[in-house]
Amino acid sequence: YLVNCSIGEPFMMKEFDDLLDRFGDAGKVLELTTNGQILTERNIQKLLGRDIHLYISLDAATPETYSRLRNDKFDRILVNLRRLVAAKGGKGKLPLIYLVFMPMRVNVREAKAFVELCAEIGVDMLVLRPLNYSEEIGAADGLSHSSFLKVSKLLGEPWVSRFVSAEKLVSDFRSRRVATEIAAFCDESEVAERLSG
Repeated sequence: YLVNCSIGEPFMMKEFDDLLDRFGDAGKVLELTTNGQILTERNIQKLLGRDIHLYISLDAATPETYSRLRNDKFDRILVNLRRLVAAKGGKGKLPLIYLVFMPMRVNVREAKAFVELCAEIGVDMLVLRPLNYSEEIGAADGLSHSSFLKVSKLLGEPWVSRFVSAEKLVSDFRSRRVATEIAAFCDESEVAERLSG
């Protein structure tokens, strides 16, 4: 069982310890998304050994780009990440750490450096979001096929061969939604594409 808890900063929840215990006791995998800024020693200790998939939205490979996107805490986040990886005993141990990169105009030139940073830190997985490409289904095309090709050229192998299309996910999603929901999601996707374009 998987429970995704990705709305807001999880470490700021008053009931965070209780949440971890409840899901752990129930044998559920918990997905959490954080910006990593308050990944303190105390919070790291709470996560160790738990069946958690921790997504950390970094979106940059340099302090300069990170400060353009968020603030000046980039170096502190990297220190926190390295402490967490060391405390859990390295890759493959719990919690699993996924470092997230959302390609945008401001950071796309850092994609290769981000891959190298992930390897250097020793995270479990790099997540390119929303790098969902599809020539067939527009709703599965998170960036657009031309953006996918641009990022593919930038990263090269072996990374390109590891990309995964979201076509099956979108097909499954569509089969469980009513037409008005699908239309609303498509509208949101078009607005997001215009904003990023």
